[in-house]
Amino acid sequence: MMIKKLQKIVIVSAILGLSVSCDKSTDYEPNSNPVIHTAPQNLYVNVGDTIDSHCFYVEASDPDNDALKYQWYKDLGEEFDHQGKEIPGAISPTFIPDKSVIDTIGYFVSISDGKIEISKGANLIVLDANINVDSVYNTLDANI
Repeated sequence: MMIKKLQKIVIVSAILGLSVSCDKSTDYEPNSNPVIHTAPQNLYVNVGDTIDSHCFYVEASDPDNDALKYQWYKDLGEEFDHQGKEIPGAISPTFIPDKSVIDTIGYFVSISDGKIEISKGANLIVLDANINVDSVYNTLDANI
């Protein structure tokens, strides 16, 4: 919705003693933040996991119906400070991370409507293939 905002600009020159008045019409379009409906969740997998459904996923929308752009990043901070390295080509709501190394790695997605950018992150926890992922997940989940 466009809101017409009329501004009256008055220029007064004390030196010349002139007064000039003109009308300037400007357009102002309010913009709402994109909304995250489903945030990425921590992902527990065994090293070497090749199941594509073991991935990060975000679901978002924009109240103004602006088109959304996604970009995934590998988090470089110790905590989610959302300072990261852009992952080339990772521009959809779904991201399949590399699961070839035992490690805990933070990832986050940036969602933009072209005017406002929001982000949300989660951890990838890659475990030794000899460890039962479900038992680790249930133990960690019970202690959180």
